[in-house]
Amino acid sequence: DEADLRERLGHAAGQFRELGLHWVFMIAEDLLPAPIAANLGSVAGEFGLQHMMPMTGMVADSLQPPVRPLPALDCRPVTDDPTRRGVGDVNGAGYDMPGDLMNAAIAVPAIWTDMVGVVGYVEGVAVSTASATRVGDVAYVCLVATRPAHQGKGYAEVVMRQALADAHVRWGIERTVLHATPAGRPAYTRMGYAPTNEFQIYVGG
Repeated sequence: DEADLRERLGHAAGQFRELGLHWVFMIAEDLLPAPIAANLGSVAGEFGLQHMMPMTGMVADSLQPPVRPLPALDCRPVTDDPTRRGVGDVNGAGYDMPGDLMNAAIAVPAIWTDMVGVVGYVEGVAVSTASATRVGDVAYVCLVATRPAHQGKGYAEVVMRQALADAHVRWGIERTVLHATPAGRPAYTRMGYAPTNEFQIYVGG
């Protein structure tokens, strides 16, 4: 109920405030009782959370073949500090967030022990990236982004397909899940993904 939601958000907000950290709250809105869903933004705002974006949960048992020729791209696996920073820099640019903030979380070797990633380069510049991490018997697609000047060219599909091919080699997993932004959902649908749940994303500082 709403009181339980407030209690949980208050506890989380207190912990992150003590640590001086930004945080993200993500919830499957369509699984909430209607009265709580209708008041979600107001309740979240009480704890310093601002709405960031809606996202759609999606799943694919296997990828469909490309519906158009894919562009050539210099794809490199994420294996060292330069490629890890490439993931952070491209995500920062793609989602209009500070690159240093993204790299503080992403360019940490420890988080890549059970994750595969690919960075796509054009003339030596990192322009697109995608990663996947194992969650049980599925691969969760994450950190998909393209620099704004290079969006709409098919680069994200190239790096995502390569990351999932690498994940399949490493873990033998073909079923994949992801969270799609409104802008990315049409491309994922073409790749064979079907919607599951609707999520709302909030950020706090």
